Amino acid sequence: MKLTHILASAGILLSVFADASANDANNILQQVRDRNDGKDYMSTVTLKTLSDDSLLNQRQFYMLQKDIDQDEVMVLAIKAPADVRDISFLMRSFDEGTAQEDEQWMYLPAFRKVRRISATDKRGAFMGSEYSYYDLDKLRVTDFDSKIVKSESVNDVETHVIERTPKSQDVINKSGYYKLVTWVDKDRKLILKQQYFDAKGILFKQLDVDKVDKIQGFWTITASTMTNFIENKKSTFLFHETLYNQGIEDAIFRKSKLKRGIKDSDVAELIKISELE
Repeated sequence: MKLTHILASAGILLSVFADASANDANNILQQVRDRNDGKDYMSTVTLKTLSDDSLLNQRQFYMLQKDIDQDEVMVLAIKAPADVRDISFLMRSFDEGTAQEDEQWMYLPAFRKVRRISATDKRGAFMGSEYSYYDLDKLRVTDFDSKIVKSESVNDVETHVIERTPKSQDVINKSGYYKLVTWVDKDRKLILKQQYFDAKGILFKQLDVDKVDKIQGFWTITASTMTNFIENKKSTFLFHETLYNQGIEDAIFRKSKLKRGIKDSDVAELIKISELE
């Protein structure tokens, strides 16, 4: 066989393997996106940001989430400290098949206005933390070219390690990321670790899942940390009083309800109903 034929055959095989890796990676990521997390979800959240272990700020808020039709909607309502109390957010993740851009809205009580967070604004820091608004969006499979690069253990849990590169400049513009490396729990289909790289290929940020608990039969991330290596800062999400399938009304997730926010009484009533069932 001629060398050119051997090289051509090798090229075809490499192409087949590359396509297979991409398909496998996309299937795994789709399972992460579609993982069963109940009809609705609620949690009380503490968000801490530190620099050299010194506390810079701390936020407390309610997080409510629900599947409505083919979309996933989430409301975040800040309850402390006083200077940011009653700021609230609405996030809607559309079925990727519709090719619609996910939406984020924010209510600022000082201005008594609800404004949309544009795609490019999603690179901004969420409430002064190391998490960006983009980081809060639901995982999008089709925005990236993905491939499995290896298997690796994370805290004694076997994971797929998937390398992801943006498909377009638009994705880079809204995310600020030029490459992601993602560690996916093989069994539970949870992202346990993720690294973020800039235009020069420098690792500048890393997400680590610190704790996973099983709540009402659902594997649930209850603590995670985002570390910014450039700024030498880190932010930690801590989730408390997490409950699933509480029968949260659709009306809570309307944009028109953002000004009212989520009150302590709303959460207390949902917990009361849960206890009665």
